[in-house]
Amino acid sequence: MPSQAMSLVPILYFIVFLPPSTGESWISLNVSVPPWLHDDSEIDQMTYNYNYVDVLIGTPPQKISLSIDTQTEITAVYSQDRCLFCPGTRSFDEHVSSTYNDTGLPFDSTALAGGSWARDTISLDGNLENKVSDFVLIDRITTNTTARGLWPYNGQLALVQEALRSYNHTPLFADLFRSGKLTDPVIGMRLDPMNPRLTAGVIDPNDYEGTLNWVEIEPDNKEYTQYHVFKFDGFQGRNGSYPNSRMLAAIDSKSINIATPNNHTYLSSPNFIETIHRHVDFGGPDDAPTAPCGQDALFIYMSIAINGVSYEIDSKDLIRKRSVDRLCNVGITTNTLLPREPHTILGLPFLRSVYLAYRFPTDSCPGYFGFAFPRGANRTHEQKAQKPTSTPTLSSQCLTFTTPTSTPSPLDPSPIGDGKRYPVYGEESLQVPLIGVEHLVKGIWNVTDGII
Repeated sequence: MPSQAMSLVPILYFIVFLPPSTGESWISLNVSVPPWLHDDSEIDQMTYNYNYVDVLIGTPPQKISLSIDTQTEITAVYSQDRCLFCPGTRSFDEHVSSTYNDTGLPFDSTALAGGSWARDTISLDGNLENKVSDFVLIDRITTNTTARGLWPYNGQLALVQEALRSYNHTPLFADLFRSGKLTDPVIGMRLDPMNPRLTAGVIDPNDYEGTLNWVEIEPDNKEYTQYHVFKFDGFQGRNGSYPNSRMLAAIDSKSINIATPNNHTYLSSPNFIETIHRHVDFGGPDDAPTAPCGQDALFIYMSIAINGVSYEIDSKDLIRKRSVDRLCNVGITTNTLLPREPHTILGLPFLRSVYLAYRFPTDSCPGYFGFAFPRGANRTHEQKAQKPTSTPTLSSQCLTFTTPTSTPSPLDPSPIGDGKRYPVYGEESLQVPLIGVEHLVKGIWNVTDGII
């Protein structure tokens, strides 16, 4: 039977929540996330796996979907008329913005991309805005396909707000807080497909369940390979844990894997993943493991233990079907940057399974990560009842936040842009706005092989 291309379009409503206007405020934005993770060679796996939020830049505002990046302090967009090879469908036209300012400072951090530092108005919802924000305007990107995959469609939104290696600028969220526009110096995030969102200024109790488990971020070190490193207890499998001593980990929203000190130790032991260990093949490129998709019990048990609480990773994000054969990729890889710290990188399989809060550093407080379970996720009562074994020393000073009391109300879902809406399947009279449509990947239905 001939293949038929179909568009796999999840319904993602773009709704901005905003409390009544006061001096300080908070926002909660929907995020466009992939319905499942892809690491198939037939698609642009890096671009597809990014998580996008709409940002308004310039005067009049231009709406650009930027990828959330937990490992950069640099917000970057692409120049519409100068960056010929920049990937994406939404770039920034600096010539039509009356508030645009080219600082004249070059950005040439790597051979992959170059541009200049710029300043302009940036808003996250059309109301909460920073009049003078620093960002990088990229005007050239390498034509090397592999290298270009490191730069997402349209650009990136920095989640790192303070770093020892930081450029001489103030990132967006820290600037909003210091100018009195954010209620608290905190960002909440959930990237699960069920209810993905980015909240800034408060910890929204509607986003998570269980006790918020706070751990202090280690002091930044130039020898680290990642930003914002923290201690965790270890990996936990079905029947035990590995290792039994505390290690350092980082969180990377651009990685589709969990990087461990040695994935053979975990995937080859029945104590951790039971029967699947007999089917794992480590013969792929860069030691990437695979397993036959048709095997029984093709399920991986993995939890990340942090401060006495175990956070289970959804197996569907660790075992990923490929369209080219009947093998599944296993998203547990060996960290290739050893022996440098951190030894563990927690990528999207972890972020799609937890709620993450980020209390970014300020003058009087260090940075913290808070972990919990996404509200509505398939977690047992016993899992959600777990309690952290310790409390950070400066909790009363640094981790006391305002509880949101206002009832959010939806604003216009398309304040800027073409305002295009799409019919809902089976309810064609219902028109809804969508974000991230340009990032969706065409699926190939193959009835003969039963593969999508």
